[in-house]
Amino acid sequence: MNPDTKASRRTAVSQYYDDLEVVDDYTVRIVLKSPNTFGPSVVGGQPMFPPKYAQTAGAETFSKQPVGTGPYKFVERKPGEVITLEANESYWDKDPDRGPTPSQFRTVRQRIIPEDQARLAAMQTNEVAFIVNVPEASIKRLESMNNVKLQYREFQSQNYMMLNSGAETDSKTGKPNPLQDVRVPQAINYAVDIDTIIKKLRTEKEHRSNGAPAGTVYFDPNRKPYPYDPAKAKSLLAESGYSSGLDMTIYDPTGRWPQSKKVNEAIAGCLTAVGLKTTVQPMEYAAVATGLDEKKLYPMAFWGLPMSGDGSGSTTTIFRKSPNSRRSIYVGNAKVEALADQVFKEFDTEKQAAIFRELNKAYFEDAGELFLYDQWFVFAYNINSMSWDENGPRYSGTSGNVPYWEFRPVRR
Repeated sequence: MNPDTKASRRTAVSQYYDDLEVVDDYTVRIVLKSPNTFGPSVVGGQPMFPPKYAQTAGAETFSKQPVGTGPYKFVERKPGEVITLEANESYWDKDPDRGPTPSQFRTVRQRIIPEDQARLAAMQTNEVAFIVNVPEASIKRLESMNNVKLQYREFQSQNYMMLNSGAETDSKTGKPNPLQDVRVPQAINYAVDIDTIIKKLRTEKEHRSNGAPAGTVYFDPNRKPYPYDPAKAKSLLAESGYSSGLDMTIYDPTGRWPQSKKVNEAIAGCLTAVGLKTTVQPMEYAAVATGLDEKKLYPMAFWGLPMSGDGSGSTTTIFRKSPNSRRSIYVGNAKVEALADQVFKEFDTEKQAAIFRELNKAYFEDAGELFLYDQWFVFAYNINSMSWDENGPRYSGTSGNVPYWEFRPVRR
């Protein structure tokens, strides 16, 4: 709530919170500005920090030496290389049936290995116990290895391309932002051959996005995705006056989502083919997240978001007009904003679901993003690296953009 902290999540909650009252050592009363059906969802999931340390350390120091409330303590982070954690022996919950505990691992190292072949080699030589984002081309090779097992998981989540229609000008030319002409983002959606991308670069289990994944309150099974129609894309660009001369950059969060670099290169090829000269700029995930929070990345960034079943996450993160949303760089329109306001105040679940679908339809027609596909992840773990239980790592949900897995070895 305090603007001096410059917390990245502040925008997403401050528009709904009116005040915070400390009741006692274990209780905080949150006062909302107006009735809000998503109050619990908005409040839940916020990180907890020791206030004295956060205040005395300052934002820069705290970002490099964070302190939280979990079963592991931060040790160090070498950007682009490794993040190291160690067991928090004073952690309150020692019951392994409720999740990871310090009794399972003394040290955890998360290595950043962007190159697929290097990641596979580390798995094969027992350097790592578990890898994410297994490249689809390597699945058969891993399946033939006796010491490796694979897991497939579908998330109620989608990959998409965030389009910075919220910026007033093109950061390169200083001219008016072409993405504010709805025909340009619509043309981008028509220009990309997503079916071929799924077939050639993904698991082939993915489904084209029509604006929302199945299982969410705003999903409409009757809505069709944007078809691949490069002629339509060229026509829309010609109508808008941007048939040539635009240089576009896709910011790719390196290694964060499966095959993202190759997917983005394919997207760049499709856009270049219709007259939008496009290149891919690899960037560390945290830097992309910060750039989106600060509304500085232009014109587009590859991203992914778990879509909460109740719709609260997407409404506060994607659909709301920038800067009223934590991470959105969407310019918004009056209809989308009005529907977003309605959905927060409607407590009848059936009426709310109808508003949600109308909201998502308006956002989809406005081409608020480049709609891609739902997320499937392929994970591999080395059965010889430690004594796993019979199920190996267990997927236990998502928070923010991070899939959570429970690692349950038999011994420490």
